[in-house]
Amino acid sequence: MNYPDRDDLFLGKFTDGDPLTDVDSSVASSADMNALYDELIYLIQQGGLTPEVESYNQIAQSVENQIRAASPSVPVTSGSADAIILTTPVGKQPVIELQNYDQVRFVVAANNTADVTIAIDGLPVVNLSLAGIADQLLKGALATITYINGRFHLTQQINPQTGNDVKDIAKVITDSLDRVENGEIAFDGATLKRADHPVFWSKVQTSSNLIDQATKDAEAETYAGFYGTGDGSTTFTIPTLGGEFIRGYDNGRGVDAGREFGSHQMGSIVYQPGYIGGVTTRSPSSGYFDGHRIFGDTYDDGFQPNIAQGTDIQGYGIKAPSYPQPYANYDGVATSGNTYNVYKGTRPRNIAYFFKTRV
Repeated sequence: MNYPDRDDLFLGKFTDGDPLTDVDSSVASSADMNALYDELIYLIQQGGLTPEVESYNQIAQSVENQIRAASPSVPVTSGSADAIILTTPVGKQPVIELQNYDQVRFVVAANNTADVTIAIDGLPVVNLSLAGIADQLLKGALATITYINGRFHLTQQINPQTGNDVKDIAKVITDSLDRVENGEIAFDGATLKRADHPVFWSKVQTSSNLIDQATKDAEAETYAGFYGTGDGSTTFTIPTLGGEFIRGYDNGRGVDAGREFGSHQMGSIVYQPGYIGGVTTRSPSSGYFDGHRIFGDTYDDGFQPNIAQGTDIQGYGIKAPSYPQPYANYDGVATSGNTYNVYKGTRPRNIAYFFKTRV
């Protein structure tokens, strides 16, 4: 809006005129007045009000409504997990149209199970773009969605209790300080209440390494990298990572085949021809390496004969015979009385730091 472009306006503005300076008074034409009223009426309508002749505070009310509408608001969530309905709360300006890059925040009522649609304040239903389970809506999270070219896109989810981004929850953090800060928890196998950590629990339920608690408790070492279902209704348990090395999940590559995500692996020595554990070897025709014996789960003090090249000897100790007994099963060389080092798996030089996560 601007002043009319007319010759009878003195210095571009209306005037009462001045006979002494020969300036005529301006006339407010119908075009001028209509433009003024149309502008004010539009301002009133943008605040969600209906212009009324006898109302004298509508402009102020409209401006207040628009300021409140522009401030962050969290709509009331209803509908279902996959067909979400959002309603602007009382006192906030309802959404009357969606424009590119408009953002809406809402608390997720339930984990979605399929494609999601969202309807806001009675506007047409809009699809929400989700990139699979990695961007799944999680119950209890405060989600931010952005409208772009006819679709909503999930921009962010945070835990409203801690302010942490959902993407950081359950990720392993290695810390050089041995302390747990606000919004963090150590991976120490603790039992947590689902009600205290609703977003964490929602995310855990989408993972493949969540198992029945009885199974986890029966083999605590085997399932140290797994989450447990707790008491089945109010709690859950987290992994125990203290004292463990973390390896890359094979994920079909074939280097570490046959082990599921989160699985525990014992320390191991892989036999290579002529060399094992730092000791030069002879032909292992009967499973002996320079007088070493391989002890497995089957034998307390027995043998693991005929070990093939590349065998992963998990958890086996390698040592000399514990009592004099001649062994001439390889190269005709007896080993009775020889002394050998003891090997219990490989361990690189390392430093112990803290494993924790954000919640």
